[in-house]
Amino acid sequence: MFPLVSLSLCIGPRLQDCIGWMDRTPLIAAGVIGGLFLVVIMVLSVAVSVRRKNIKKKRALRRFLETEVRREVNKKAKD
Repeated sequence: MFPLVSLSLCIGPRLQDCIGWMDRTPLIAAGVIGGLFLVVIMVLSVAVSVRRKNIKKKRALRRFLETEVRREVNKKAKD
């Protein structure tokens, strides 16, 4: 009479008594979407942290070079 109900695991005559894939599908979909969302957040976090690190290195190198150039200019001016 109900071929879909006969394929699932039923413990009684009512629809609520059947446990099958139909009950777990929304949970699986939510888990997959949530997992993808977490992966995207992690990738973006890593990308932002790497970018910040590179910017800090560039700024430090620029400051170092500026002080070295000033030293060289002052040194040549004294000579």
